[in-house]
Amino acid sequence: MKKILVAHTCPDLDVLEQAWIIRTLAAMRKKLGVIENPELEFVPSGTRRPDAEADADPDRLYLDCVGGRFDQHSQPGNDESSLDLLVRFLGQ
Repeated sequence: MKKILVAHTCPDLDVLEQAWIIRTLAAMRKKLGVIENPELEFVPSGTRRPDAEADADPDRLYLDCVGGRFDQHSQPGNDESSLDLLVRFLGQ
């Protein structure tokens, strides 16, 4: 289970909404494999990891940073926000 939500420093609305959804909605945490009351961790904006490496981290869920499934910056040509990516995933 993921214990830490990771966001970039100086979080924007995308990150705040993602964190709020995950921290307040138990069904969303369950679908994402996140524990109740996960910690928040911040990394400098622009920090990158290979997408597969970011998604495979057993303890952390990256939100709008580092790369991975919920970071629109890691998907060239993508018109969606990071929040859109999370909502689409949760709606499946």
